[in-house]
Amino acid sequence: MNEGQKWEPYLQQVRANTQNDHEAFFNLAYLLAEKLRFPLQANWLGKDVLVTAVNLTYSSHSHGLKVDVADSREPLPVEELTFTDPDQISANWIAFYHYWRKEIN
Repeated sequence: MNEGQKWEPYLQQVRANTQNDHEAFFNLAYLLAEKLRFPLQANWLGKDVLVTAVNLTYSSHSHGLKVDVADSREPLPVEELTFTDPDQISANWIAFYHYWRKEIN
């Protein structure tokens, strides 16, 4: 099974009822807000952080998914985070997000 086939069920969920990539991005953002099991431990630039939620206000198709972090006023981009031992469901959705941004978007 190639990587595209692996992610096909996720792609179907993301593209459901969408007209274009911008709509698909926000569908993905809402799915991640629902599927990720917060809080999640992560590392950002050598600092341990606690990710508490998907930030739908600051996320965008062009700038990527932003997440809220405990003890921070500014949301951080998922691309700059390394998640530390997330549960399997969260790990799969995070991996799919990275695949989607790289290969599909």
